[in-house]
Amino acid sequence: MKKVCVAVLLNGGIGTYLMELNFIKCLYDKYSDDLRFDVFASNNDAVNEGLMKGQYFVNQYYLRKEFGKNMYDLEIDLNWFVKVVSVDYDRVKQINHMFYELVNLWVKFQENEKTRHLVGNDNRFDPNIWTYALARGENRLNITDIDGRIGVGKEYDFKLMTNLKKNDVLHKFGLDSNEYITMQSGVDAAANTLCAPKQWPHEYYEELCVLLKENYPNILLVQLGEEANNLPIEGVDKCLLGKTSFEELKSILKYAKLHIDGDCGMLHMRKAMHAGTSVAFWGQMSPEIVGYTDDINIVSKTCPSWCGKLYTGWKQRCPLYNHPKCMYEIKPEYVMQKIKLFFSNRIVVSKLKQKKEDINLFLEENNIIIDPEWYESWFSKQTIFSYEIKDIKISDLVCKKLTPEGYIICSVSEMPQYKFLTGDKSVYVEYMRLNDMYNVGHEHSYEKYELLLASLEKGVDNKYLVVIDGTDRVLDGAHRVAYMAAKNGLESNVKVLKIYGNWMIKK
Repeated sequence: MKKVCVAVLLNGGIGTYLMELNFIKCLYDKYSDDLRFDVFASNNDAVNEGLMKGQYFVNQYYLRKEFGKNMYDLEIDLNWFVKVVSVDYDRVKQINHMFYELVNLWVKFQENEKTRHLVGNDNRFDPNIWTYALARGENRLNITDIDGRIGVGKEYDFKLMTNLKKNDVLHKFGLDSNEYITMQSGVDAAANTLCAPKQWPHEYYEELCVLLKENYPNILLVQLGEEANNLPIEGVDKCLLGKTSFEELKSILKYAKLHIDGDCGMLHMRKAMHAGTSVAFWGQMSPEIVGYTDDINIVSKTCPSWCGKLYTGWKQRCPLYNHPKCMYEIKPEYVMQKIKLFFSNRIVVSKLKQKKEDINLFLEENNIIIDPEWYESWFSKQTIFSYEIKDIKISDLVCKKLTPEGYIICSVSEMPQYKFLTGDKSVYVEYMRLNDMYNVGHEHSYEKYELLLASLEKGVDNKYLVVIDGTDRVLDGAHRVAYMAAKNGLESNVKVLKIYGNWMIKK
C-alpha cells in the first residue's frame, strides 16, 4: 500500500522533543494506514535512540544534520506548530484526502498574517505564543493540533520507553535497597549558564537536602544531570553527575519516589514515562502551558506574570533583577512543607491499599497478570470486597459501548471489536472515530487492535484474564473476549476474574 512519506524535523531540548513526539504519535494513530514518518532530531545518537527506539510510529530516526531536502512527499519542521517546508500536494491528495486537507490547514496557519509569527524557529523569542495558548485554554501538548483536528489531549498519549532492566540499573548505582528522591539543579546546555533564571537557587537545594534528611533519614538523595551543566549539591547521598548513560538516567528517574526540578528535560521525561510525581519550580514559565496538573507545582507570586520569551537573552538572565527574584522567593522550608504533605497523603493512600493485599497476593499466587495501565488508572483505586476465578459463557457477558448518544450496555456480539472480526471492519473504524471525539487521548487505535490480534494469533496467554464485575460486565479485556468469541463461538466458555467492589454500590 502506498503511503505518504513524511520527514519531521524536531526542535528544542529533550522536553520539547517529547511533546513533539507525542504530536507525531497522535497524528500517526489517526492516519496510520497512509503515513510513514522519518524523524530527524538531536545530533546525539544515544538521545535519539533513547527517545525513539521501538516506537511503532517512527519508521526511521536520524541525526538532524543528516536531513536532505526534497527527498520526501512531505517535509515539516515541528515546533509549537507545524511548518510545512515542502509538499507534493498531488501525491498527498491521492493517498488520503483528509490528510491533504489537514496539510492545507497547516499551510494557511503559517501564511495567515494573524498567526504566521507563531510558526517556525522565530517563535522562540515571541511571548505572544504563550498568550495565544492561554487564551485558547491549551497547553504545550495540544496547541499544535490546530482546531483539534487530530484529537491531541493535554496529557501524554506517547509513552517514553525504558530499555534496561530496572533491577540491573538500580543495583549498579546502589539504589536497589532504599527508596530514593532524585533532583536536578541545572538547565539544558543551550542556555550556556550554570545559573539560569528558571533555576531554583543552588544553595536552596543544599538547604532542602538538610531538611529532607531530618525528616526522611532512610530515603537516599540522588543528584542527576550532565556534569558540564550542573554544580554538585552538597548533602546528596549520591552525586551521579555525568555518571549515567541516557538509558540509565531514564530508569533511575522513573523509579524515584519523588523528583525535584525546574522546567527541564527530566521533568518532562518522568511525565512521558507515565512515572510518579515531581516537585516543579515555576517562575519564568507558566505551569498551565508547560507543566502537569498532578505534579507539585510551586509558583512564585513575586512578579505579576511570567517573563519567558520576553527577549533574546531570557534563558540567561532575569530582565528585572541581578538574581531571579521569583526563584529566590520560593524558600526551602515552604518546599519541605509541600513534600511532607505529599508523603502524608501517600501514607493514607497506602493504608487504604492494604485492603487489597489479599487480592494482590491471590493474583500473584495464581500467576494472573492485569494490564498495568488499567491497574494503575482504575483497579488500584477501588475497594474490592470479594473475588473469584470462574468459567463463564461469552454469551452471558455484557460490555459497555460508546455510541453517539453516550455509553450503552450490550452483548459481546454487538461490540465493534467482535463485528470487526466477523467481517465488518467499518464498524470498528467508526468506533475509533467516536472515541477520538469523546475520549480525547484514549489508548486504543485501529492499528493497536491489529497488533493485539497478531499477538493473539500466536497463542492466547492464559495469564491475562478478562476481568468482570458482579453483573457479568466486562471491566477489562473486551478486545480479548471478542477475539475468543470470534474464534471459538459465542457459546464457548472463557476464564474470567470476577470482582465485587464499592463501585457497584448505588450512592
